[in-house]
Amino acid sequence: MTQRLPNYVRTYRKSAGLSQRELALVLGYPDEGQISRHEHFSTVPPLEMALRYEAAFHVPVSKIFEGLYESAEASVQKQLTGLKDNLKVSNPRRSREKGNRRKIQWLLSLQNGTENPQLDERASSVSPHSVRPPARETGIRRL
Repeated sequence: MTQRLPNYVRTYRKSAGLSQRELALVLGYPDEGQISRHEHFSTVPPLEMALRYEAAFHVPVSKIFEGLYESAEASVQKQLTGLKDNLKVSNPRRSREKGNRRKIQWLLSLQNGTENPQLDERASSVSPHSVRPPARETGIRRL
């Protein structure tokens, strides 16, 4: 596996022909300081700003922040392996075993790269607006 940079903000900014100042204005930052810190890997943007990078460049966050994504993915894979090992330990309670089988099925589908239709059906039946209220109602401050 090739070592990736934590992010490719500078690469995408340069490809767009934008200065740090211009990108800061597009994303809603007051000046170019945060853009510089992101490009130099000094700080990681909050989720909303990472999503703004995605919206600005029309590139998935996982590609813009590819090195961070690979690190997060490796960490999750390690934790999933531990979870799978814990779930394989038999439990005397039948109801819990049924839940564990479903979890193991989900874990195996992740490993095989297949989608789990049960999870997809549940996700598609929930409206994104029913999951969380708008930011103004939750007290989250927009930048």
